[in-house]
Amino acid sequence: MSDSIRKGSELSKSRTLELLKEASELDLTSPSQTLSRGELQHQYEIKLRIVKEKIAHLEYYAGLLETANQNWLDNIQSLTIATRRKEEETKYANMVDDPQGILSLITRTRETIITLKIHTDEYCSVLQHLKQEEVKESFPKNSMIHTNQAEIKLPQLPLITFSGDPKLWRQFWCSFKAAVHEQSIPDIQKLNYLISCLKGDALLSVRGYDIAPENYDVIIGLLKEKYGKPFLIKKSLYNELNTIKKNDREWKATIEAMERTFRQLEAIGENLEHSSIEITIENKLPAWIIDKLYQLKEDSTSWSVKDIRQYLTKLVLRNEEVARSQADTREKKTNKNNVRGETSAFATINQTKGDNTIKSKK
Repeated sequence: MSDSIRKGSELSKSRTLELLKEASELDLTSPSQTLSRGELQHQYEIKLRIVKEKIAHLEYYAGLLETANQNWLDNIQSLTIATRRKEEETKYANMVDDPQGILSLITRTRETIITLKIHTDEYCSVLQHLKQEEVKESFPKNSMIHTNQAEIKLPQLPLITFSGDPKLWRQFWCSFKAAVHEQSIPDIQKLNYLISCLKGDALLSVRGYDIAPENYDVIIGLLKEKYGKPFLIKKSLYNELNTIKKNDREWKATIEAMERTFRQLEAIGENLEHSSIEITIENKLPAWIIDKLYQLKEDSTSWSVKDIRQYLTKLVLRNEEVARSQADTREKKTNKNNVRGETSAFATINQTKGDNTIKSKK
């Protein structure tokens, strides 16, 4: 049965690999800022359309692969002969370890979609800014003065707060920059929004500054200097990595916490390919996972931190898929038993009615 599932997914796998290659070759860089506003807007619109189209295709084929994967798991669960089930489980495990396997492609596709969506958000933000500039220039001069002095109400969306944790600075600043900093509103209004978002140490660090428009850029510079330096963010993330505790029962949460930290370190350009990272990972894992890692290490000609992370991610995904499949199976059995119970009760009621009818006739 798994052979037919694998063969049926070959076309989807082939097309997904083509799309991933095409996505990796996309020119996602910003157009030259020397272009006129009209040309710049046109270039961003083209990029946005291409990336959105690529995302749509990737999501479609990721869905097909996820369906094939689920069908395979359902097939394994339905097998009653132990030898056949063991054989299918072995095939599935080999697929999980295969870099061109269904699960690996699903993971790569989902990661690519996330990356592309980040770029679409950036393009949309730039296009919005360009259109605002166009609208501003279309007003008469006297009307423009009035517009600059008017208070523009931002959408009623909750703004992220910042309490002074360097590793959260990039997240806060990207959100605040898009929601407030790049908007065409007076600096005094931007400063009020900024102060309202600061908590704890971050708020204490700007106390003493007058709430005046000329201090907006000063306070932004102070916050970037204090919390936005890469080495501070890096130090904070490594501290977070070291505080992750080994927990043999909650090993999935441990792996996900480490991977989350690694991705943030990579985002600021940190190289993770060194032995200290490998040792840190092993120190936080249960013995049975380390045993599997050592087996893979012995069978591999090259071994890296990236290989370890990919294997651990697949392990978490596989465990979740199996747990989900088992939960579905238990639910189906429960529903089936309920139906049988109701049928038996209905039969008993009918039998009782029949007996009463016979007695009445007598």
